[in-house]
Amino acid sequence: MRVALLVLSDCLSGAEKRLVRIFLRVSCPGVEFRLVTNTTLLRLIHECPEFKEEIDAAERNGRVTAVNDLGKFAPAAILRTALGLRRKLKADKVDYIHSALMTTFPLASCLAWLGGKILFEVTSPKVAQKFSRPHRRWAARRFDQFLFVTKTVRDAFQKATAGTVLAKIKSTTHSTAMFAPKAGEIPAVEFSAKKNAIVFASRFIPRKNALLFAGVARDFLKARPDWFVHMLGDGEEMPQVSGLLEDGVAAGQVWIGRVSDPSRIFAESKIMASLISTDNFPSQSVLEGLAAGCAMLLSDRGESHKFLNGTNGFTVEPEHGTVLEKLLFMTSGDFDLEGACAASRQHVQAAFGGPAYAEALKSVYGQRSR
Repeated sequence: MRVALLVLSDCLSGAEKRLVRIFLRVSCPGVEFRLVTNTTLLRLIHECPEFKEEIDAAERNGRVTAVNDLGKFAPAAILRTALGLRRKLKADKVDYIHSALMTTFPLASCLAWLGGKILFEVTSPKVAQKFSRPHRRWAARRFDQFLFVTKTVRDAFQKATAGTVLAKIKSTTHSTAMFAPKAGEIPAVEFSAKKNAIVFASRFIPRKNALLFAGVARDFLKARPDWFVHMLGDGEEMPQVSGLLEDGVAAGQVWIGRVSDPSRIFAESKIMASLISTDNFPSQSVLEGLAAGCAMLLSDRGESHKFLNGTNGFTVEPEHGTVLEKLLFMTSGDFDLEGACAASRQHVQAAFGGPAYAEALKSVYGQRSR
């Protein structure tokens, strides 16, 4: 079976990286992957040190197809692109199109109407809610199958569509995260060489609770002046985040901004905080933090607990006082922070390796409904 991963975006964030890793690194018996992406994202993939060599080789082997950028799409252009892409995929003997991210929805819908077999993956409650619009529900009924990354996401989709879409289409809830880093990709830093640092790596938007963590970080640093906080991200709440932490920035205790490759910062930090209001699972940033040996402090939402193994951190109510109290405990002498960091590395290797994900994914592809 040949499967084309359809990934269209103007940025290379966690969701896009997960799909690129599937394409490049998941060895799924009986499945050959192709990648269909837009020119801007393909350029960003080439520029990313993690992927450069592998994507170069994949292009040379004819496994990558580029389409026009999203910003240039109009209805007629989408249809022309879909017609050309459908011919190309048929010539390449592609059996199935695995589409992810809402940016792919218009093109995936056209491909479905042209007879393409579409597996549409819904990756977050926010994406699920977008299917409440009638035209999306109508178009989605042409898809072959839906894949949901968690039960939380599936429930949000059912609510948004009033159950009308999945009544006619097969669906799978695939609660298996995947982390397949390139060998040597995650820097190995011994605990003794790590800094007294906490990292928060999410977009600065309400669902990610960046403002909540910024307020906690401000108060935490007053009690722990020998610690440092990395706020990695950007977004609509950047002005408020910067305002809350301006004293910390001035004092050299805080750094705020987006970085293209956060792996070194993750490796040098002792704690990662992720306080998403719906579900942290299956965040690629959290997986990278686990692999880098960060102890975890996660909001107790959805299936976030899957990132913990009993010794590598905590889930907490995403509320200022509760988060602050737990951070102070984790940085006190009463908590085995070194042991938690080591346990995170062990957990990501045991629970989220490529082979287990490949088997689960193969079973999904085998459940085509038409």
